[in-house]
Amino acid sequence: MKTTDTQPRPRMHPAVRTRSFIWAALCALMLLSGCASVGVRKVAFDERIPEPERLALSVTEPGAQAQAVLRSRGLATAWASKPDTVLRNLDDVYATTRDPQVLYALAELTYLRARDKLDTAAAPPLLLSCVVYSYQYLAGLPPTQPGLPAEQTARNAIAYYNYTLGRYMMLASRAKLRYTQGLRLPVLQGYVELDKRAYELIWQPEQLDEYKVAYEYQAEGMEVYHVTQGLGVPMIAIRRPPAKEPLLPAERYLPQNELTYAATVVIRLDAPLTVAADGQHVWKAEMDVYDPARTTTVALGARQVPLATDLTTPLAYMIEHAPTQGGFYGMLNPSSYERQQGLYMLQPYQPDKIPVVFVHGLMSSPRTWLQMLNDIMGDPVLRRHYQFWFFWYPTGNPVLYSAANLRASLNGVRQQYDPAGTNQAFNRMVVVSHSMGGLLSKTLVQTSGTQLWQLVADASPTQMGFTDEERALVEKTFFFEAQPYIARVMFLATPHRGASMADRPIARLGSYVTSLPDALSTPGDAVVEKLAERRVQAPSAAAIRLDKINTGLDSLSPENAALAALCQLPICVPYHSIIGNDRQAGVPGGTDGIVPYTSSHLEGAQSELIVKSGHSVQENLSAIREVRRLLLQHLQDAAPHQ
Repeated sequence: MKTTDTQPRPRMHPAVRTRSFIWAALCALMLLSGCASVGVRKVAFDERIPEPERLALSVTEPGAQAQAVLRSRGLATAWASKPDTVLRNLDDVYATTRDPQVLYALAELTYLRARDKLDTAAAPPLLLSCVVYSYQYLAGLPPTQPGLPAEQTARNAIAYYNYTLGRYMMLASRAKLRYTQGLRLPVLQGYVELDKRAYELIWQPEQLDEYKVAYEYQAEGMEVYHVTQGLGVPMIAIRRPPAKEPLLPAERYLPQNELTYAATVVIRLDAPLTVAADGQHVWKAEMDVYDPARTTTVALGARQVPLATDLTTPLAYMIEHAPTQGGFYGMLNPSSYERQQGLYMLQPYQPDKIPVVFVHGLMSSPRTWLQMLNDIMGDPVLRRHYQFWFFWYPTGNPVLYSAANLRASLNGVRQQYDPAGTNQAFNRMVVVSHSMGGLLSKTLVQTSGTQLWQLVADASPTQMGFTDEERALVEKTFFFEAQPYIARVMFLATPHRGASMADRPIARLGSYVTSLPDALSTPGDAVVEKLAERRVQAPSAAAIRLDKINTGLDSLSPENAALAALCQLPICVPYHSIIGNDRQAGVPGGTDGIVPYTSSHLEGAQSELIVKSGHSVQENLSAIREVRRLLLQHLQDAAPHQ
């Protein structure tokens, strides 16, 4: 039965209607804060097999060399009906003859048998046996030029080794099996004994919570995938935040969420087979965990071969499991994000590496740098010489206030790790900034003097009758000096002279609903009030009438006199501009859709690159290549900035 509601609909209260309109209008602005979705999806192990290894691993029957060994031993027929007996027989033959052809046949045959038994209890000994035979065969080959061997059997053996070690590590991870010296792992007719270990990761094994094989996941949302074919199994090493305080000193600047590190595992079996008194075959092994940021090649017998690496999947895995940082909401409600702002490192401080500090822009977060970080980490020279830090801040706060917090964060790191200021790597710090982040970063390499304060007052802070809290806010915001450890700055799509977007109605709405933190608004409102009182006493006191605390959006207005003042202050280190033109690369002028060239351009830049791009220049591949070039150039400079 159809019914009709004859009651009049309630009318929305005007205040609620206004607020709803504001939030609806801001939806379009929110779109500007997004970046490409990055993460991982679980895949079948075989889906991630490197293309050059697929041919070797696609075999379903023994190849010519393995067939020849089977025939010569009268085992060709038995292989079809009693494969496990054949394998044990050949294992005994090798123990007696040490024939490399038998060793290769064992590698191929155990690989085939392990593929048939992957979902059974027989899989682990078969997989590890194949690792043993493949490695021993490869280690016994004569020396050649560095690189992967050209011989087909050697390439096959590497494919067998990597595949079966990867599968074995998957099973070990799920069983939570960890290295202990003397650990015995079953193989076909005996065991592998882990008698030593080499380890390169910053965190010790007991400080890591879990390992996963990188080939279990496919990274998504990355423009470039940095994967190197070679020897070993790329891994994702996972460290979860400590359950309680106090943090270790090395954890102070780490994000308090699940962190991941790229690693590669290699099991080395350089010692020859021995036969124990009870007849068991014993292989002594070394388990090595390499850091791809430090090592790119490994010894394999008498030759050096590339280390297999995957730098992209661990990064994407971490983003998949990290909490979302509120870029958009950090603009509208910075008071809710005060405790989160600060400097973050992906690894503990490394005194031998130059820091690169990334500073994001309006409505953004460190996630905006993922494409660039992934590409930079793909360069072995850069990842060997640099460490990467990220400054996160709620962009609703005024630019000068956020800049003061950036300086305080960097000085806090300096005080903890290099209080004497003598570390040469620290003193060569590079800052890479995007959009609003460039305005913050510029204050790191400028000295304000009294120019900024004179815009709003004709008396010094000590003459204004400020409380200690009010004077501290004024001094940290309006007065700053160039930081001696910053050696180079890169500005990407930075609105040095503002952007008209900040004056549009939608931005005005955003500024209107922005909620500033009490630490800023309480003393800030008092400062504004006392400046107003000063103007009553002396009407021509200052060039600017400061009636309220600016928000981050207000700070970007082309009418903001502070931006013009910052443009007049000299920059004391080499600096570079990367600018977007949404129509044509290499041509001055135009706009990136948000910031016009006339605002992004700075006279005196050591280089200026104009790329065809919208405002998200930091994700443009040409811009990323330019940042890489400049970082390589920075390494070649003879002396740090003093």
